[in-house]
Amino acid sequence: MGLSDELTRLAELRDRGVLSDEEFDRAKAEVLSGGTPTFGQQMGRSVNNFTSDVTNLTMIMHLAQLIPGPGWLVPLILWLTKKDESPAIDAHGKVILNWVISEVIYLIAASLLIFVVIGVFIAPVIVILGLIFPIIGGLKAKDGELWPYPLSIEFLK
Repeated sequence: MGLSDELTRLAELRDRGVLSDEEFDRAKAEVLSGGTPTFGQQMGRSVNNFTSDVTNLTMIMHLAQLIPGPGWLVPLILWLTKKDESPAIDAHGKVILNWVISEVIYLIAASLLIFVVIGVFIAPVIVILGLIFPIIGGLKAKDGELWPYPLSIEFLK
């Protein structure tokens, strides 16, 4: 991987929220100093995953929504306790909670629309999306990407 490729990769990680501005500046200076071939190798980590701890935690936050019942509490608690430690955790937590709030609103609306029959068709779609979106979000998080859930209302910015 060339110098320009490595700098582009660092910028992408910063833009996705995986790297804070401070981490980006430190890594950029180390890459420009010519110390090691790639940023990922220099940090002793996979190039695809900036930190395995952060990517694993963000993946768990997404996939925890699949737990029936209080599955939304896990990402909420993890986000509240870890959001100051990493911008990636903060960003993923906001995306997840925006979806959870949106999903509840959509399900309430669908239950009200059951009386005019259309809710019978809308509610199962929302439930299915509530299973699919966390899986996609978790897989993207494992790759160090932030995936904003479609149809999610942005309450937390």
